[in-house]
Amino acid sequence: MDITVDEWVAELERLGVGNDVKGFTSEELADAMGCTMQTARKYLKRAFKAQRAEYCGERLTYRINGRPLPVPVYRLL
Repeated sequence: MDITVDEWVAELERLGVGNDVKGFTSEELADAMGCTMQTARKYLKRAFKAQRAEYCGERLTYRINGRPLPVPVYRLL
């Protein structure tokens, strides 16, 4: 099946994967905390277990090579 990158992005947006999702990604959390992604994910995992964080959708970002990539977005409760 041949599909262009633009068609894939359009389909992801149709499915609700877009930049309008409010919250933060684990990479944004790591940047804000000034720590590694691994450390940020540990804190996020603890927050989930304590029911202090939740998954709220996916945001479309772009890889280093320019290809689109949906990533999970979270928010604190």
